[in-house]
Amino acid sequence: MGHRWINVLVAWLVTSCLPGDDRPPPGRLDLVLTSSDAMRDGFETDDGWTIRFDRFVVTVGEVVLDGTGCVDYGFSSYHRIFDLTAANGERVALVHGLGDCMLYFGVPFPERDAVLTPGVTKADQDLLLEPAVDIVRGDYLGATMFIEGAAQRDAVTKRFAWLIRKDFRVSTCFAPDGGLDANEVRLVGDEEVRRALEVRPQELFRVLPNHGERIEFSRFAAADRNEDGRITLAELDEVMVAWDAVLEAMDAALPGGVRSFSDDDDPLLRPAPRESLATLLHAINAGRVVVFSTAEQCDPGLYHDFPF
Repeated sequence: MGHRWINVLVAWLVTSCLPGDDRPPPGRLDLVLTSSDAMRDGFETDDGWTIRFDRFVVTVGEVVLDGTGCVDYGFSSYHRIFDLTAANGERVALVHGLGDCMLYFGVPFPERDAVLTPGVTKADQDLLLEPAVDIVRGDYLGATMFIEGAAQRDAVTKRFAWLIRKDFRVSTCFAPDGGLDANEVRLVGDEEVRRALEVRPQELFRVLPNHGERIEFSRFAAADRNEDGRITLAELDEVMVAWDAVLEAMDAALPGGVRSFSDDDDPLLRPAPRESLATLLHAINAGRVVVFSTAEQCDPGLYHDFPF
């Protein structure tokens, strides 16, 4: 008997001894990622700068269903790398479950076998995988995002190219009416539901992390003290911000006192590793760019997963 038939026989013997899966058929959730006009065409800030992006590469994955009324049929741990300037409804994950579920996703450090979506190259993946000392965290890490673009006002142009070396877990989201249900989904057996993530690049330049705050670029432009036309993270790290105001904005953004720690217990937020514009951009605002399309705002996992 050839090796192929031996393998078939072994497989049949193994599966015939396993108990049948008598769970009811699950529902299916198709999670997709869509770009936005602001990402593709640029946008104008409240202080008169026009910002456009050449590249905006980001890893998205680790999609989870959770909740007391939810049965998760499998954890989707794989990663996909997107160029958000080109994303147009590409799938993030297809997950299976039953019941009333909360849907979570991550912006993780990519794996070597991450799926490259349209517009993403092997060079992009290698760039994210290459570790370096992060200016904010001080750790030797890869990156979750690469952001490249320019801002222009009148005759002045400032360029930027930033690697974000922070991973995020997006869990708590709220809808425009204040309800904490923007990432809630009901899954019924043998039925498919589609949910979308959308891109909001304006959040990078939000003065404080609250959807009601202004979007401004002037303090980023002022960080270019050598006036070479390029704004680096090292330059942004020299621009101090009022960290108490950052904390207050984060508290005000999420209804009902969602934060689940005391200031004394939290290793990140008090004190901040460095109360700079680089920390605000890199470690907070970057986590607000990819959100559920039905959400007014999401908590990017800062309160529970910030290993400073």
